[in-house]
Amino acid sequence: NAVGELTAASKPAIAVPFPFAADGHQKKNAEALVRAGGAVMVEDRDLTGQRFFDEVMALASDPARRMRMGAAAHTLARPDAAERAAAVLEEVAGRPA
Repeated sequence: NAVGELTAASKPAIAVPFPFAADGHQKKNAEALVRAGGAVMVEDRDLTGQRFFDEVMALASDPARRMRMGAAAHTLARPDAAERAAAVLEEVAGRPA
């Protein structure tokens, strides 16, 4: 959900995926956001207070980069996702959408 909200809100991110998430889905989502240019990713094993501070300061000191990352994140937004999911569920249940 966090990635969906970030993309819908056009916000840049520092992604730290939980390494034990089912099927590595958090890392896959973070990687997609990084590929699009909307995030930087730090592996959990590499995250220290200093590393987090450095990443935050790098973004805080570069408004143009934040704007580019936010715009890039927005390219992945699917604001109609809930409606699409409901239509699929209704179709599977045998009810017309």
